Amino acid sequence: MIYAAMTDAGMIRGSNEDSFKVIEALDGLPWIFVIADGVGGHNAGEVASHIAVEEACRYIMANKSMLADGRQTNLEHVTSQVFTHVNASIYNASNEENNLRRMATTLTLVFAYENNLFIGHVGDSRVYLIDNEGIIRITRDHSYIEELLNNGAITIEEAKNHPERNKITRAVGYEPHVKPDIYTCIAKNGSFLLMCTDGLTHMVEEEEIRKIILESAKPEEACDRLVKTANENGGKDNITVIVAKFD
Repeated sequence: MIYAAMTDAGMIRGSNEDSFKVIEALDGLPWIFVIADGVGGHNAGEVASHIAVEEACRYIMANKSMLADGRQTNLEHVTSQVFTHVNASIYNASNEENNLRRMATTLTLVFAYENNLFIGHVGDSRVYLIDNEGIIRITRDHSYIEELLNNGAITIEEAKNHPERNKITRAVGYEPHVKPDIYTCIAKNGSFLLMCTDGLTHMVEEEEIRKIILESAKPEEACDRLVKTANENGGKDNITVIVAKFD
């Protein structure tokens, strides 16, 4: 597997509240990809996403023996515990300092055992699989807009400019407990994994994202072009992308 990652503040925001981390596969362990998009006043979102990524990776590596064989029961347990641990870390920190009150974050993590993917997810950051046949969104947004779309209350076109398109309905750290959605899937050889925050998906259409990734010579070029395109289209939020090719 080859990968690249990039984060950018965008054209409007004064700070970057996104965080990410990649841990390469070693000693029978999976590849580990983590991405978070913080929410909260002042610098609280930046703090929340940083805590989420660092504490998630710390917990995973402290329990890495459970990941060595790739058993789904172990993965489900570790994933659930990761989110429990991270949620408690952020929730407790937000209650200890006034300037961090109500901070929270999205959190999405992917374990990749060769082409087998196991995904834990809370919020509206996304995971896609992309190949010559199309682009498939694996995760479901925990957002007000997604609920309206699922209920048929608005159209996809109406969703693009809805005033509450950034409102999320589930986040890590808001409440004492959080439940992640869990997904499993298999990636084809030659296909791409894309993880991204909504700073990309709100600015660039899915088909354009797919076109950029497939036309790019390497994941590094894909990341650079995705970020540049999001900024050229307005760059209204922080943008973070991780692109990995299964080869």
